[in-house]
Amino acid sequence: MARRGDEIIVRPHGFVLWQTRERVGTPDDDAQFIGFVDGKSTKARAGIVVHLTAPTIHTSWAGYVTLEIVNLGPFDLVLAEGDVVAQVIFAQVTKPPKLIMRDTSVTYDQKSASGTK
Repeated sequence: MARRGDEIIVRPHGFVLWQTRERVGTPDDDAQFIGFVDGKSTKARAGIVVHLTAPTIHTSWAGYVTLEIVNLGPFDLVLAEGDVVAQVIFAQVTKPPKLIMRDTSVTYDQKSASGTK
């Protein structure tokens, strides 16, 4: 990985942690929704893989999502603030979970890519 002004360059087979600008999550008081983080297909066609692990936003979790980005393509990948590399898909849960992520997640309401609050 290299920097060029406000841009980050991910070399072929390179890896970078990238964080969403938006705080996302599900309502605290309603355990009916769950989210899934997925890469954008237009970026995947260029060789970018987004969010390799833990793509689920559990019920009652909220925070800034840390994305794991790998460049599997043959060319440098240039990322800048505001680039759309992922999407969140929400679904309704028909049976409430036994655990509330707000109470059990170490990354609940995280503020940085390192997971610290």
